[in-house]
Amino acid sequence: MNVPVWLVTLTALGLQEIERFEPQLLPYEFDSRRIRQELIRHDYLIQLETHKRLEDGNVHSFQTPLQLRARSEGDMKQPDVIWLTAENIRVAVELELTAKWGRAFDQFVTRSIHGLRLNPESGRLYDAMLVLSDSPALLHRYREAMQPGQQIQLWRQTKDRKWEEKGIGRIPTYPSDAINFELLS
Repeated sequence: MNVPVWLVTLTALGLQEIERFEPQLLPYEFDSRRIRQELIRHDYLIQLETHKRLEDGNVHSFQTPLQLRARSEGDMKQPDVIWLTAENIRVAVELELTAKWGRAFDQFVTRSIHGLRLNPESGRLYDAMLVLSDSPALLHRYREAMQPGQQIQLWRQTKDRKWEEKGIGRIPTYPSDAINFELLS
C-alpha cells in the first residue's frame, strides 16, 4: 500500500543546520500535530516519485508547494510538485488517489489547465502537466475531462462566499504533449 513507516520532523536545531546550506529559506511548521493525517500517504508517494526520477536523471530539480505558495493564484491549481527537467521544462505533477466530484473536480480540471504556459510570454507556473494515480479509473476520468473541447461546469463564489454554477465552458486547445497521464507501478 506504500504507507510510510515513520514520520520525521525537524527540531529547531535541525532546521538551523539545514538553513546554513539552503539558498531559499521558508517558514517551517514545528508543531507535528498540524500535519494533515489524510495527506501522509499522498505526500509520501509524491516524494518517493520525485526521488526516483531525480535518481534516474529524468528530473533535474523540483519545487514543493511551500516554495510555490508565494506565486499561487486563485485561478491556477497549485501542483503537488513542479519538476524541472534538464531541458528546462517545468512539469506540474498532480497525484490523484481519490475521486473528486462536483465543484472540486471541475475546478481541479479548469485550474490545472489554466496554469499551463501555452506561450513563452505567459506568466503561468508550468509548461506541462503530469497526472499520476494508482487507479486506472481515475486516470481515465481525468484524461476524458481534460480533452480539448470537452464541456466543463464553471463556478463562481458569491458575496456571501457560497459557490454557485456560473455556466458551461470548454477545455481550451493545448499542445498534445502538454498533459500526460501515468499509472504508478
